Amino acid sequence: MYTISRDEESLLIEKDGQPLLTPMMHPVRTVFRPLADRLLEDLVAYGEDPSNPMSLVAFQYAMVDFFSVMPRKN
Repeated sequence: MYTISRDEESLLIEKDGQPLLTPMMHPVRTVFRPLADRLLEDLVAYGEDPSNPMSLVAFQYAMVDFFSVMPRKN
């Protein structure tokens, strides 16, 4: 079962009480509650496969793996 938990700075998606991980082993997270809710819906409907373009999971995994971890210039 997928759930949402909160840490100090974001909402984490969990599966069976453990953080759901991207293909590059980063926890799936967002700061936006509506997006977290929609991710849960898509995980139930489409599963965890990041190659499914019908699911927001494909986009969120890429966001976490490639963009969220990159330093940003001010």
